[in-house]
Amino acid sequence: MPVIVRSLHFKLLAAAVALITLLLLLILMLQWQRNHNQAYQTTEQELQENLARLFSSSRTVPTRKPNQPLAFEDLKLAALDEDVDVVICQNDGHTLWHYLRQPQFQSAAQDFCPDFAARRKAIRSDFAFELNDRDPTAPYFVYNLRLERFVGKPITFMIVLLSPAQSLLDKLQRQNQRSLRDIVLIWLAGILLLVLGTRWGLVSLRRIQGQIEQIQDGSRQELDLNVEAELRPLTRSLNQLLENERKQKLRYQNTLNDLAHSLKTRLALIEATLDEAKVGPKLREQTTQQVKQMDQMIQYHLRRAVAGRQALNKQGIDPVPVLQKLQATMSKVYRHKQLHIELVFEDGLQFAGEADDLFELMGNLMDNACKFAISRVEVRLRRVANQLIIQVEDDGPGIGEALRAKVIQRGVRADNSGGQGIGLSVCAEIIDSYGGQLLIGDSPLGGASIQFNLPCLEPNKNAVR
Repeated sequence: MPVIVRSLHFKLLAAAVALITLLLLLILMLQWQRNHNQAYQTTEQELQENLARLFSSSRTVPTRKPNQPLAFEDLKLAALDEDVDVVICQNDGHTLWHYLRQPQFQSAAQDFCPDFAARRKAIRSDFAFELNDRDPTAPYFVYNLRLERFVGKPITFMIVLLSPAQSLLDKLQRQNQRSLRDIVLIWLAGILLLVLGTRWGLVSLRRIQGQIEQIQDGSRQELDLNVEAELRPLTRSLNQLLENERKQKLRYQNTLNDLAHSLKTRLALIEATLDEAKVGPKLREQTTQQVKQMDQMIQYHLRRAVAGRQALNKQGIDPVPVLQKLQATMSKVYRHKQLHIELVFEDGLQFAGEADDLFELMGNLMDNACKFAISRVEVRLRRVANQLIIQVEDDGPGIGEALRAKVIQRGVRADNSGGQGIGLSVCAEIIDSYGGQLLIGDSPLGGASIQFNLPCLEPNKNAVR
């Protein structure tokens, strides 16, 4: 999942934006509906006023002489608005009289009343919006008044006022565009306020994050409780967790100190025993060297248990002497197997880390390789960009795919021999502390291939040998 989706700031902002967008869309639709209704009501009132003015000067209702058509000379046509036309239809659809000035109505003057009589049942009110069947681009408004008069016999006729609707629709479109523009501006302003508001609301979380980084750096011991009420339980819990971790770390350190003291006492006893036994100088030198290495390993693990993540060594160390020393040691330890241990490396390699870490790491890996090898072990070092690539291979039975993910776990072994099963897990922890990755595969020699990467400095840069 993308990081931006996992952001609390993004989630709060997205929820608020969705809410304000829906709200503004609702307001926009209501505004459009209001503009529409208001425009239609205004048009209906204007047509009603035109109808009133049309009859304002008539002396009588239109009459006719016997055998003569109805007379409409008394209608005050000059009082009509320029865009309003009149058609008078008989109830059966016959056109009695019309006064049409708009071209879109003149072309359909003879057919209007029959069509209107056919559609009259569908018109539920006196005022309606109609589409022009002959010209879809010329819609119009229609307002009709039904009259019944007795002129010799009952006559029912409709006075129909027509007004083009396109200008009003254009006006509505402009109003809607202005409303949309205003809503967009309000939306943008709201988004800006939301961004600022959510950032302000998350200031305390960012401050807690900074304090946690200070705790990791060792410049701070606990989190500040001067935060919002909702975050105070969280900071208390984190402080309690940090306190428990410090106490646990102290217990570990005390236990390791006790263990180191006990082992150092036993090592001192071994040296005293060698003095009393009066062993030969060569055996004494070899034994003393191993005792010193054991003492160094105890001190190393004591430091590592309480140090946390490894820091990069800005000076760098040459890894070759460390591996050559291990090569000589493994040759002695496994001389009964007559192994051929080959070390292949490039010139100018610089490991950006601690020599003790490299010694512990490679000691475990080379010891495992020699333990399972039949006759050959190869260790290869090369530099790729700013990474030191190390590969350890042997011609032993190898590590099956089912075991490769398990052997780096504490307590898991690839064989049934004695031991605690922590060698590869320690290697994996050291590699991970430097941000590297350990890969287990098959070697061209026939056995296992273990490859990993460590940080590397530029060639020959501040080398420490």
